[in-house]
Amino acid sequence: MSQTATPTLVVARPRLVPLAPPAPARPSAPGFDILGELGRGGMGVVYKARQTALNRVVALKMVLGGCYAGENDTLRFLAEAEAVAAVKHPNVVEVYEFGHAHGLPYFAMEYLAGGSLGRLLDACPRPTPPGSSSRSPAGSRPPTRSASSTGT
Repeated sequence: MSQTATPTLVVARPRLVPLAPPAPARPSAPGFDILGELGRGGMGVVYKARQTALNRVVALKMVLGGCYAGENDTLRFLAEAEAVAAVKHPNVVEVYEFGHAHGLPYFAMEYLAGGSLGRLLDACPRPTPPGSSSRSPAGSRPPTRSASSTGT
């Protein structure tokens, strides 16, 4: 009698992927009470917050990537804070403080009520660049033909 090999079923074990740490229910930074989220961008989240020591409302910007933010993200964030802090102009918000919370950078700046600049710009009509529309702008004269374009 010959022995036949019994087929063996090989079951691959699934790889265990570590779970991301749970996002905090509410971000925190020392000396600030977060009041709500104002907006998100490609790099950060801006919160409306109260600076407890001075009892004033501020805009608090924190890195969006949280614990996944890399060194380049952190350096760009610092460069942004430095650039805004270097500008002294009535139409630019003032940076009050830069710090770290849970190992991640944040900066507090002047809070301006009234919504985001993006929303304000979206509500304003924008001029159409010349040549980008087939219609003439309202109130303008139709184009005239030159002698060379008519063949005369």
